[in-house]
Amino acid sequence: MVASELQLPITKGQLWTGRIMSGLGVAFLLMDGVMKLFKPAPVREAFARLGYPEGKIVAIGVLLLICTALYLIPRASIFGAILLTGFLGGQSRLMCGSAIRCYRTCSFQRTSRRCCGWDFICARPGCGRSFR
Repeated sequence: MVASELQLPITKGQLWTGRIMSGLGVAFLLMDGVMKLFKPAPVREAFARLGYPEGKIVAIGVLLLICTALYLIPRASIFGAILLTGFLGGQSRLMCGSAIRCYRTCSFQRTSRRCCGWDFICARPGCGRSFR
């Protein structure tokens, strides 16, 4: 069998749901990455509160933008989703390891980021459909 014969047909509703979910997730990730490049006061304050040096802000922003760009390329979207899962998992661990978050918030962040990250990739047409 050819790989295209194994894929289930995608309805218009599924197509647009996947596009909207991916678009929202990518928009938030791009905004986060770009804000780290410009280093406004709230970003610098958050990094200081978490104990990270200000010099790491741009590097983390560039890393986030690279992972997001890989996610946007259809042939590399699964690799990009894996990298984003690792990036957001590390971010969740950082937030949970600090004294400024409570357990309930951390559990929600960890679960929602990991589930939503993979929902984005599974809902995109033609990308990762074999995982369902």
